[in-house]
Amino acid sequence: MHRFAPVVLEKQRRSVEHAMSAGLMQHSADELAMVINQARQIVYASPKLIEIFGEGPLGRRPGEMLKCVHAGTEDCGLTELCRYCGAAKAIVDAQRTLHEINGECVVQTKSNGLSVTYNFNIRTIPIEVESERYLVLLLEDMSEKKHQAALERIFFHDILNTASGLSAYLELLKRQVTTGPNRELVVRAGEITESLIDEIQSQKLLVSAENGTLNPSRQMIIAEELVHTVVAQYEQLDLTSKKIVRITPFSESFSLVSDETILRRVLGNMLKNALEASEPGDTIDVRFGKENGRAIFEVHNPGAIPGEVQPKIFSRFFSTKGPGRGLGTYSIRLLTENYLEGHASFSSGKDEGTTFSVSIPIRDIS
Repeated sequence: MHRFAPVVLEKQRRSVEHAMSAGLMQHSADELAMVINQARQIVYASPKLIEIFGEGPLGRRPGEMLKCVHAGTEDCGLTELCRYCGAAKAIVDAQRTLHEINGECVVQTKSNGLSVTYNFNIRTIPIEVESERYLVLLLEDMSEKKHQAALERIFFHDILNTASGLSAYLELLKRQVTTGPNRELVVRAGEITESLIDEIQSQKLLVSAENGTLNPSRQMIIAEELVHTVVAQYEQLDLTSKKIVRITPFSESFSLVSDETILRRVLGNMLKNALEASEPGDTIDVRFGKENGRAIFEVHNPGAIPGEVQPKIFSRFFSTKGPGRGLGTYSIRLLTENYLEGHASFSSGKDEGTTFSVSIPIRDIS
């Protein structure tokens, strides 16, 4: 593919920059952006792009600007490996269809002898300036996010394997130690390990929800069985010591279709939050039923949330229990509203205590 002469490129650069000043294309100061002509040569690069990848972009092609290790072997965009490049494909598709194209690309670079790999989300937007067609390329560097996601997957996989292995060995030990003073210690160690596994699973679910990689499924759920399972799980914890958990259905037995794992986590966080906010001797009420085609789940404790705290109760990392907490109530709303198509709320007052409530639609399996 031919390249335009420097005098033509300079004219195109002035035209594009004039159009940008007139508001045809805008981008934030920290955005990686470039504009390429029909020959895929750069006629504009954003200051942030130049800061990271160097000056002198005019007339170069995107792979050359980004220092792609394959760009120098032949003409950028025409090598065999370019057939598999998400950026090249997005550019070709946008030029062919004259529609905005979104894609992903991995760019392997080498700078000062060091190899660096970038993972970009790329948007290619066709524009026309003075009867000439150009493409705006907007690059979002996802390298850190993808690296973090990979580390998280490895971490959760390894730590769950370790905790599950510990649980299995404790179960074998429990079968052998059937009597004597060590029996209680072995049983207690097993309960703590199961609680650890549950906490890891909770954090794994929350990370997936925040990353947008959580995919809800649909199962038939018997509401009463689900509530009793959640309560039984938390009755084994020290949190319930000298506290009473009471289950109170307010409608006839019913079933619903939803993601059981996510809903169980939501109810568990509601109950755990109420237990942590209660004093010895308090009664925590777990209520459930159906109203107007929706399943309602409520957890009530007699304590009250101070008025100045209430507006922040669903905020990430906010907690009345000190720093490093605050994911419990945050995850209740995140999971309910983003993944169960429901609604989470609470009410609190000195006389009536505190009630957290979630409602989700009841559906049939279709």
